[in-house]
Amino acid sequence: MANLDYMDYRTERPPGGKVNDGRSVRVTVPAGRSVKAGELVYLDGWFGIAQSSVEAEEGGSGELVALSIEDCVVSTSKLDGLAAFNALDSCYWDVAEGVVTTTEKYGNPFIGVCVRGLADGTVHIKLAPQPGHSATPQEAIEDATDCAGENVPGLVVSLNAGFKAKINEVLAAIRAAGIIAGESE
Repeated sequence: MANLDYMDYRTERPPGGKVNDGRSVRVTVPAGRSVKAGELVYLDGWFGIAQSSVEAEEGGSGELVALSIEDCVVSTSKLDGLAAFNALDSCYWDVAEGVVTTTEKYGNPFIGVCVRGLADGTVHIKLAPQPGHSATPQEAIEDATDCAGENVPGLVVSLNAGFKAKINEVLAAIRAAGIIAGESE
């Protein structure tokens, strides 16, 4: 009888097979950088919570780390010291500084909404859907038609404006339902 070589599912997955539950992704910690378990980080275009501590050697090619990207509220102290964090403030990841800020700036991705700022220098942030998952393909096409040619900065501004408009609609509905107080109250 021929020796049958069975595939070990843990090491090789069939094409189209489920890889994980979608609550985490593997990303690369760049060479010369370290990440601590439980820390909020932005790597490879994803933001989330590092699931282990990793120290990538200087001059290497980087190290892989699992990043939790599930829909949740996170607590972080990696903050822009100049920003005030109040409930319902939009939060962005300052790519240059590696901190959360409330200042919208080109190149700094929107990461969520501040649930509350705490006196101990931490904030709770409701994470937003990951990049590319917040708009339908049709909405992205409609936004893209608003930009002439290959105006990438214009496209980003257009997409952000559409997202802000949707958030404001949701907030207005929540205020109208009396779940949260209005801005002047």
